[in-house]
Amino acid sequence: MAPSSVNDSARAEMASVAKWRDDISGAIATGGTSTALTVTSYQSFDSFSRLSNQMIAFTPHVTNGGATTLNVDGLGAKPLRSAPSTELVAGHLVQGTPYVCVYNSSDAAFYLRGFFGNPYSIPVGGVLPYTGTSAPNSSFVLPYGQAISRTTYASYFSLVSTTFGAGNGSTTFNVPDLRGRVIAGLDNMGGSAASRLTSSYFGATATNLGATGGSEKPHAHYGATRVTYGRKRSAP
Repeated sequence: MAPSSVNDSARAEMASVAKWRDDISGAIATGGTSTALTVTSYQSFDSFSRLSNQMIAFTPHVTNGGATTLNVDGLGAKPLRSAPSTELVAGHLVQGTPYVCVYNSSDAAFYLRGFFGNPYSIPVGGVLPYTGTSAPNSSFVLPYGQAISRTTYASYFSLVSTTFGAGNGSTTFNVPDLRGRVIAGLDNMGGSAASRLTSSYFGATATNLGATGGSEKPHAHYGATRVTYGRKRSAP
């Protein structure tokens, strides 16, 4: 079909669809700061009423540093949340990763769409099996007992404090040391002891978060093998 055969209203409709497509593709890079993101949409929203229930996909230029706001097309900063009344914590938005949000006019806030359905959304303090030799990005650390910054990892420090070590006592704290260890839940998680890890076996108090215990006991195997009349048999 020749462009001349398309009337102006059809052209305008196709252009509008193209702008909507680009707004939800994740191609928009943010501006602003780590806690106050800005976005310029292709649809150029001129009011919050028009923005209501609309999706905006963006790629943050920086990992967020804590509770975050989003300002679309200069309309004004509104909270960007993972759920109602649930602010983002530092590291929830990873630099260079596309996200989709929807503006809720009733709450006057943006909500990340499908955020908790994303298998890669690991909460602060979460642990997952990982086969790489270095952390995937600055939002993660490998847990080998090292001291890390109380400022850089402020959200994690507020969660665990010095449970796994006080670091230098002022500016750092320690992460768990999982080298050669497996993780077990608190024996009294939920309020009552399961008595699966006892101090006599575990060697430590299994009701204290961060407790370590157990050891690799020395062991030996006994037995001898002999051959009699061409048949092989084992004797203790």
